[in-house]
Amino acid sequence: MSMSTSLKQQPQPDTAGADLEIGKWERVTEIGRGRWFVAYRARPRHFSASGQADYVVKVPLEKDVSETALHMLRREATVSQEFSHPHVQTVLEAEFTRSPNYLVLPYFPGETWGDLLGVSMWRLAPRCLWVFRQVAEGLQALHEAGWVHGDLTPGNIYVATTGHTLLIDLGMSTRRAVSGDQRRKVFTGTLNYAAPETFVAGRVVDASSDIYGLGVLLYEALTGRLPFALADSHCLPKAHRCTRPLPLERLTPELPDNLIAMVMRMLAKEPCRRPHAEEIVSEMIELEVAMFAQRLRLPSPIDTQRVA
Repeated sequence: MSMSTSLKQQPQPDTAGADLEIGKWERVTEIGRGRWFVAYRARPRHFSASGQADYVVKVPLEKDVSETALHMLRREATVSQEFSHPHVQTVLEAEFTRSPNYLVLPYFPGETWGDLLGVSMWRLAPRCLWVFRQVAEGLQALHEAGWVHGDLTPGNIYVATTGHTLLIDLGMSTRRAVSGDQRRKVFTGTLNYAAPETFVAGRVVDASSDIYGLGVLLYEALTGRLPFALADSHCLPKAHRCTRPLPLERLTPELPDNLIAMVMRMLAKEPCRRPHAEEIVSEMIELEVAMFAQRLRLPSPIDTQRVA
């Protein structure tokens, strides 16, 4: 399943007769609702009533679709048309020529990372690395295709029951800056996960801003707390810009030094000091292999290199 950032899973059977139809699709169950959109598990109308509902139809909440909601739907469709990747949400169909406007996405059982954050086993370092290495691979592909996600949050990471992970909700994506000429005029995103430069008018917001958001997500996953957990949200922009988060080694001293160093580099205040997604993927793979080898009590590639 894939849905908008703020959609919360609230399965509700539909009983509205003819209202069950959305274009060529028949909705079966409401599976999420947020500020802008509602998502339904659905199947093609020509399927029998017992046919599998293997799709998600995402439609604006309001019949009079706002320009913002329509822009977000179009943006998701555009990104999906330009490239595909196993760890980035796919749009199968889009309808913009007649009402209602909607997107069709593949359905598969699972939960958002936000739903899993409170489950202790998912906060173990090996599982975190498994999930976030897949997210980093999706980000790498997105950046190489010329896009910035722009709103990395726990609700925008979807983990299937198999563990396969998707980067979802591309409605706030923007084109990557070319020659430094793409500058953010207003803030967009989610305060807790936004990079320092997103709060400064005229600053270029690029792939490195996504890396900062990924760093916040990893910090939260590994420690159980945000880098800046402030009661007054008005203080968050200044904290992101000026305050260093509590060092990871003080909160989780059992973590490998190179994992701690990687996360802290991702949280660098200056965008130029953050690693690229490609570097993060490479480091995470090494860490995954090392942790797996440690569990099996085998020499890891890192240890082998040191011996050599």
